[in-house]
Amino acid sequence: MYQASNLLLVQRFHYSAAKLGLYSAYLAAVFSLFLLVILRFILRFVSTINTARIGIFLLAAGLLCFIFSVNSQIIVWLSIIPSAAGMALSYNTLMALFSDAVNDDEQGKVMGVMIGFMAIAWLLGGLLTGLLAANSYVWTFLLQAFGAFFGFIFLLIYRVKNEY
Repeated sequence: MYQASNLLLVQRFHYSAAKLGLYSAYLAAVFSLFLLVILRFILRFVSTINTARIGIFLLAAGLLCFIFSVNSQIIVWLSIIPSAAGMALSYNTLMALFSDAVNDDEQGKVMGVMIGFMAIAWLLGGLLTGLLAANSYVWTFLLQAFGAFFGFIFLLIYRVKNEY
């Protein structure tokens, strides 16, 4: 999402490095707000698995919003809100769920695998963004939204041993 939205802003709206830096700072501010403040508040009232579900759904919804942003910078900037919120709400809660699924001896291994998958996702995201954006930005965001909705469906089916 981050790679594709930056590419969209540069190619479609001719963003300078300064404007792209401002956009990245805005994205980081939204992400930080949800990660540091709103996530803590939500977890007081909503279980970890349901918070992850909400986050993945928001991410998918934000990615779909990018599809309609091809002609509007404002929609690109507004699409970051559900996307970054979804990433903030889902990332840590998914890490907690994976961590709780194993015993203490396997904690490091699980965290390493999660970080490895995240690195692979960044690799694939960059490659697919470059390949798909050559034809249309819509395909890039549509594929990402499909992946997020698939994750959301998986989390709806998934049962947690210790719901908290």
